[in-house]
Formats: sequence, structure tokens, C-alpha cells
Amino acid sequence: MLTVPKGYLFSTAEANFRYTNRDDLAIILSTEAANIGAVFTTNKFSAAPIKVARDLLKKSNYKANAILINSGIANAGTGALGIENCIKSLDIVGCELNIAPKSIIPASTGVIGQHFNMDAWERGAKILKENMGKKDITHVAKAIMTTDTFPKISLKSEGDINILGIAKGSGMICPNMATMLSFLITDVEIEHNILQKILKEVVELTFNRISVDGDTSTNDCVIVMANGLSGIRISGEEFTEKFKRLMYEVCYDLAYKIVQDAEGGTKIIHLTVKNAKTVDDARKAARAIAHSLLVKTALYGEDANWGRIIAALGRSEADFQLDKVTLKIGDVVIFRYGLPVDMDIDSLAACHLKKQDIIIEVDLGEHNISEYSMMFSDLSEEYVKINGSYRS
Repeated sequence: MLTVPKGYLFSTAEANFRYTNRDDLAIILSTEAANIGAVFTTNKFSAAPIKVARDLLKKSNYKANAILINSGIANAGTGALGIENCIKSLDIVGCELNIAPKSIIPASTGVIGQHFNMDAWERGAKILKENMGKKDITHVAKAIMTTDTFPKISLKSEGDINILGIAKGSGMICPNMATMLSFLITDVEIEHNILQKILKEVVELTFNRISVDGDTSTNDCVIVMANGLSGIRISGEEFTEKFKRLMYEVCYDLAYKIVQDAEGGTKIIHLTVKNAKTVDDARKAARAIAHSLLVKTALYGEDANWGRIIAALGRSEADFQLDKVTLKIGDVVIFRYGLPVDMDIDSLAACHLKKQDIIIEVDLGEHNISEYSMMFSDLSEEYVKINGSYRS
């Protein structure tokens, strides 16, 4: 049984925005107004809920009572009416639950370009009220799914510090906030600026280091609520670092599950580029490899095609010398100092490529500590099937 931080209630509803016979509306409610940390998509076509949430969070000393999430309709590419409907949805739910609409942070996921059916919001809000406290975090995690095949939940606890998180995402996954929704709750007391700083740093090390298909969505967000009801105050370097580590563990776990659930994916690749001249060089190299469709399809086919990895590295714009590069799959060196090794690479690497979790290491040979790690999925024909009929 999950340990839920103090002061949080959950509810879900079948509003029928786009789906039938399943819940597609969810709310996370804090009985005490909570400090908020948030990171949003960098996509210029940000969805209406992202714009509304950003505006809410601009207010000084802002606190929220709830996060409201719908699936099926992204409310992106919907212009002024989309903003209007988003704000109206907060009014509807706030009125039904007797909480201030401006204390509710909106989030949406689903098809771009379609408008809300506001009658569905009226219906869904009433069901949310009826189900308040009768649902748990698992119901919320399921309600926010789109093409996901399983709910993504993570809890990390140490002493009196508890952080519970959920996420959705399996396609349109790419660094720049990644492409997913994630919501974290904790009952510690922590200042907003510290919470925001920690979240931003953790997101950069987790959700911003995963890739499925190289696409960044319009609705990405990670939001954390801290309501202070445990009486545990996060202050001082040691306590702050402990809290940051636990948040990292939650977000890493959720990021892993997103890659594990990648649309059409069968493998999770753990890539590290090390000994680069700079972190930026390592980042460029890692992202070029992780986003490469040819690398992904080779790994799906369990083909130790080092040429595809080297080709991606070569176009990455990272600064390195060819004759210093070494490439390993698992513990097998398949490319050393700019040349393939003289051995049966396919046979030696085969056992590693058959695993669900594959380790790839690229050493740029600069004898520097600069490195960058990513998780990414392979790519199969199933990805095309899923996305070729996404709006059907």
C-alpha cells in the first residue's frame, strides 16, 4: 500500500471528452493550500492549460489547492476560445468543489486542435465531487493516460519525507521538458523558490534526458505540490539535499517507466557519452544518437550496427577527434580509436542486444570528466501503426 503524503484527496470521473467506458478527468486536491513548483514545455504552440497555468504561477506568493487534469483533448491549437474554455473549466470545477478557481492548476493531454465539450465538464465536475476521497492515486494515474499501456506511479520515502509522483507519456517524447505530464505531491514545508530550483534541476537530470521519437509536445508539464502538513521543514544543506535526492529518485523512476512504455518500443537504452571536452559536447553527442531513427531501428532488430551510432555522432556538432573515439555495447568494445575492432562483433554483442535494458557507452577520449547520460527507446513498426491512427 502506498504511503500518501498528508492532506491529499483524489477523485476521477468519466466525462467522455473523447474516451468511453473509462475515467478521463482527474483531480489532486490538497486540503491546505500548497506551494507549487512547475516546469513547462518549451514548444511555442503551448496549449491553453499551459498558458493559463503559467499566468497563475506568475502571481507572487501563489499557492494552489488542486491540480485538474483531463485526457483525450489537449486543448492546444485552439486559440482564444481554448483559453476561455480552460478558464471556464476551472470555474465549473471550483464552484462544484467549493474551492477558488484560481487555486486550481489545469493540465490537459490528448488530440491537438479540438475544442472542449463544456457540457462534459459540467457532467464531469459533478462526478468528481461525488467521488472525492473515494479514489486513490492509481485511479488518477489511469485517468490521465492516452496511448500509455500502464499507469506510472512512484513513491520514495525516507524518515518523515514522502514524495509521491505519477506520470503519463509514451509517445512524443523528447528533451526540452520531454513530452509527458507528471505530478508530484509531498507534505513537507518548503519555500517556493527552493522547491522550484530543486524541481528544475531534477527535471534536467531525468525527464529532459529521455527520448522516444524526437518530438516535443504542446502540453508538457511537471508540477509539484508541497502543503507542509507533515510539519517537516526542508531547510539546511543536508536536509535540502536529501529532499532533492528523493525527488530525483521519483522522477528518474517515472522517466524510466515512460521509456519502458514507449509507443512501439521493446527496449530501454542507457546511453552515456563520457570524456568529452565539455558537457555541451557530451549533450550534443548523446542527443544525436538517442534521436536517430536508424540507431533506434537497428537496436530493435538487435543489430550491432556501430556505423549508425558513429554516423549520428559524426553529425552531432560535438567537438571531438575521430581517432580517440571508443564505443561499447555492454562490456563489449566494438569500435576503438576511430576503427572497428577486429573480431566477431555481432556474436559478442548479441547477448547484450537481446536484453530489455541495453547499455551503450561512447568515450570521446578527451580524458575529461564531462559526460551526459540519456535513456531512449528503440523503434518498431508498431510505432507507425499507433500514430498513423491516433485520431481515429
